[in-house]
Amino acid sequence: VSPLAVQMIMPNGVAAVVGLQLGARAGVITPVSACSSGSEAIAHAWRQIVMGDADIAVCGGVEGGIEALPIATFSMMRAMSTNNDDPEGASRPFDKNRDGFVFGEAGAMMIIESEEHAKARGAKPLARLLGAGITSDAFHMVAPAPDGLRAGHAMKRAMETAGLSPKDIQHVNAHATATSIGDTAEANALRVADVDHAAVYAPKSALGHSIGAVGALESVLTVLTLRDGVIPPTLNYETPDPEIDLDVVAGEPRYGDYQYAINNSFGFGGHNVALAFGRY
Repeated sequence: VSPLAVQMIMPNGVAAVVGLQLGARAGVITPVSACSSGSEAIAHAWRQIVMGDADIAVCGGVEGGIEALPIATFSMMRAMSTNNDDPEGASRPFDKNRDGFVFGEAGAMMIIESEEHAKARGAKPLARLLGAGITSDAFHMVAPAPDGLRAGHAMKRAMETAGLSPKDIQHVNAHATATSIGDTAEANALRVADVDHAAVYAPKSALGHSIGAVGALESVLTVLTLRDGVIPPTLNYETPDPEIDLDVVAGEPRYGDYQYAINNSFGFGGHNVALAFGRY
């Protein structure tokens, strides 16, 4: 047994290595919350800065799960798409004919800091991270609560901490894994939070589901939407599901003066994280 075995398998190992390299002394936090881990890391970093415990933080998520065992386990759960003959069209978030997600791999990191700290070092902010909400369903180990109540409350908390109202939210970057129950539950959550009027993008249609990294990856996409004023089209959205009834951006990009957006991340275990971003 290698003397490095513990360091290699402990969940906080990667974050600890980065913390050592950067000399991080305001805390090294390793959220383990399935598919919401990346977003939860960003939420914790935001809290550290808002509470005055840190001036700057490096946060995000990484995942490399395209291996036989993860694919087999998720397949046995019937969570993955079976459209193997059409890989480009297999991930169909919010579409009536969706049948599960497609695996992806990713790594995405953000530097977030107080505005004063950014100005002092001459940095050009890309967006504002205004608020965060973290809740849990207490419903089921792998299925989301169908009513979307706690997921919706995460969005409400993100807006409350950001000082925003539902009518301010113009865009939602949806978790939308393309599972039958998951997408319907998220649509209900948007209605609970009263943000179902917003233009919705489902990036897993193009990038797949990168599990622990996906919340961070999709936070980056949300920032770019606000910075560039464009929402990409959701791929493979061909047959709308009447049970969802959202304004899903599809077909072509949608340009606009987007000021405020929410990024959603939901994970097995009933983890819900919503982040509220604003244009800088």
